[in-house]
Amino acid sequence: MKVLLIQRFVFPLVVGMSLIFGGPLDTIFATETQAPGRKLARQAIKKNTAWNTTDHIKHVALQEDFKSGSQITAACVTCHSEAAEQFHETIHWTWIDPNSKKEAVTGKAGHSINNFCISTNGMKDKKCLSCHAGWDGTSGEVNCLICHGQEDFSFSEAFGDLEYLADSKDEDSVELAQGLYDDIRDAVQNISRPTRENCGSCHFYGGGGDGVKHGDLDSSMTKPNKTLDVHMGVDGQNFQCVRCHTTRLHHVAGRVYSTPAVTHRRSLIEDDMTPKIMCESCHSRKPHKSGHKANDHTDKVACQSCHIPEFARVNPTKMSWDWSKAGKKKDGKPYTEEGPLGKHTYMSIKGQCR
Repeated sequence: MKVLLIQRFVFPLVVGMSLIFGGPLDTIFATETQAPGRKLARQAIKKNTAWNTTDHIKHVALQEDFKSGSQITAACVTCHSEAAEQFHETIHWTWIDPNSKKEAVTGKAGHSINNFCISTNGMKDKKCLSCHAGWDGTSGEVNCLICHGQEDFSFSEAFGDLEYLADSKDEDSVELAQGLYDDIRDAVQNISRPTRENCGSCHFYGGGGDGVKHGDLDSSMTKPNKTLDVHMGVDGQNFQCVRCHTTRLHHVAGRVYSTPAVTHRRSLIEDDMTPKIMCESCHSRKPHKSGHKANDHTDKVACQSCHIPEFARVNPTKMSWDWSKAGKKKDGKPYTEEGPLGKHTYMSIKGQCR
């Protein structure tokens, strides 16, 4: 009888309060000692342990002696049959904003100013293409291991050595070749969801160096403490990038030039399929304690304005780059100079930097 009374009278009352006060129940009943934004975020990450349903070591397709990157990709798609085609449609492959207008193509491969580097020359610059997720620039197969491989391994060097040893018949060369095949196989089988190291291998070093392109993305984010990053800190939540930059069909959620991160500011409370790319996605639109003035500003003021007041707090970032000074030589040879922070302040090929 008591249970029935609770169901008939208390539950409608609670729901009614939610509708009247306009917010999730957690916000209404949150204690004064913990802001709703923190409580909601902790619920969102309550079960953040990654799990897997397969062991790649056991896959027959990955137990071959691989001689090229294209062979590795061919092995991957024997199971993940649609992955390569999906990836070909993403901005990580095309470097073009999918919502670009024909008269103004935005993206690194389009008309966008690519930070200090200015342009990738329509994806023809070889240095820029070193970060493209293909085995051979844009003409080769998708390199799945850039995002999913967990071994710090130089496939290009290994394949080059194999090519050199291919025609040799002596016992030592055959043994060396087999050792390379084994190393390649081990690297191919060590697969995971993308980690900070995977994303950072390109995004931390964009523009030609560590922290050059983005002051908030550099190698210090590989294993940060929670003082540096409260979400990614290895002594805290230890988030990977893909915890917030969620993925559908290999399309990674995030800001894409003219395309906003989201078209509606929704939290996971309202829509559990919303990309977790906004602070509100986990912390809600009213993250502070009830009555806190800061809650009145969240529709206009970015959370980062207060919570990320500084960047490049560990490693220095490049603030200026004067290409007009490039070309100088010493004793007829190109040269470089370093500043007190251990970064180049002059390079003959690039000019003056600060």
